[in-house]
Amino acid sequence: MRQNLVIIEGLVLVGFMFLALVVSAPVVFAEPSVQWVKTFGGMGDDEALCVQVGVDGYVFAGMTNSSGSGQYDVWLIKTDSSGSMEWNRTYGGSFNDMAYSVVATDDGGYAVAGITSSFGSGDADFWLLKVDSFGNLEWNQTYGGPDHDSCRSLVATSDGGYALLGFVSSSDDAGAPLGFFGNLDVWLVKVDSLGNLQWNQTYGGSGLDSVSTLIETNDGGYALGCSTASFGAGSADFWLIKVDSVGNLQWSQTYGGSGTEYSNSLVATLDGGYALAGSTSSFGAGSADVWLVKVDSVGNLEWNQTYGGSIADYCDSMVISSDGGYTLACITQTPTFGDGVFWLFTVDSSGSLGLNQTYAVSAHHSHTSLLLTADESYILGGSTRDPMGYRDFWLAKIGE
Repeated sequence: MRQNLVIIEGLVLVGFMFLALVVSAPVVFAEPSVQWVKTFGGMGDDEALCVQVGVDGYVFAGMTNSSGSGQYDVWLIKTDSSGSMEWNRTYGGSFNDMAYSVVATDDGGYAVAGITSSFGSGDADFWLLKVDSFGNLEWNQTYGGPDHDSCRSLVATSDGGYALLGFVSSSDDAGAPLGFFGNLDVWLVKVDSLGNLQWNQTYGGSGLDSVSTLIETNDGGYALGCSTASFGAGSADFWLIKVDSVGNLQWSQTYGGSGTEYSNSLVATLDGGYALAGSTSSFGAGSADVWLVKVDSVGNLEWNQTYGGSIADYCDSMVISSDGGYTLACITQTPTFGDGVFWLFTVDSSGSLGLNQTYAVSAHHSHTSLLLTADESYILGGSTRDPMGYRDFWLAKIGE
C-alpha cells in the first residue's frame, strides 16, 4: 500500500463548453463561476462516493488505499466552507471497506454507511458508523447474511434512528433479510439511535434489483429509488417503491422502454410527487442519455425528458430548487475529453432546459455528487485522476 498522504489544492478545471442537447434552450443564462476547487489524495487510489453539508463546511466520504489498515478503508474528510481540510479519518479492518452515504446528525456528528468485508458475518455486510464532530468513532454496527450485502443510501429518520437501503444476496443466518426473491434484492433496514436493528424488509423478483436513493416521506414512510430487471418492460427499468413506516409495501411503479434504464437519484417534489433521474438506452439520441421522470404522489407518470448528445450521458445526482426546478449532476462522454466530463444543467418544473454547463476535470472522474447550498450555489463532489493515474477526491463550489 502506498503511503505519504498529501493534499493537493488548486484549479483542476481545464475547460468549459456547451453541449448540444435533445432539448434546446432559447434563453441565455449566466454562466456560473467556479469559486474554488480542491483535490485530496495520496499515493494510491482514493475515491469519493458521497458528499454532504457539515457543520460550517462539508463532509465527504468514500474509500482509500493511500492510508489506513486494509486493502481499502472508509475515508471521511471534513472541510470548512472554502473547501480546506479540517480533519480526516480512516475506518476499517484488513479487507475492503467503503462508504457510500453520509449524513449530519443532530449532535454535530456524522453517520456513515457503506459496506465492510473486514467485519460482520458475510463476504460483505452493511456497515453503519457513528462518529462525533471530529470524526472519532462512537459506535458501529454491521447487518447482513453470509453472502454479499451492500448499503448504498442512508437517512437520519425523524424518530432519531437511521434507515439504510441497499441490495442483498444473503437469505439466511442472523441479521439477514426476512425474505429473499432473486439474485439481488432491495433491502431496507431500520435501526434505532444506537444502530440496533428494529426491522428489515426485502423487495424484488427473480432478476437483479438494485438501489440508488432512500428518502423519508412526510407520512413517516419511505420512498425507494431503484432499478429492476425483475419487472417492467426492458432489460432494466426505473423502479419506484413506496412503503409505510415499518416497510410494508404500499405501491410500486416501473418506468422504461425496451432497452436499459438505471435510476441513480430520487427527490420528493414540491407538489407531493417524485422525480427520478438516471440513464436510458430506450429513448434519446445517444447510446445512453440522461433521463428525468416526473410522477405524482402515487407514482403515475406525469412527464419525462431525455438530455444528451450522440455518445453516452449519465446522471449521477439531482437536487430540487426552491422554485420547483431541478439541477442534475451528470457525466457526459465527448470526443474531446475521452473519459468524460462533469456536466451540470438545470431544468424547470416541467423539464425545460435552463442552465447548461460542462466542466472538464483532468482525464477521469466518477460518482458525481451534488448539493445545493444556502446561497444557491452548488457543491460538486467526485473523483478525478492525478498525473500518475491514481484517483483522488475532488470537490468544487460553483455559483454565479
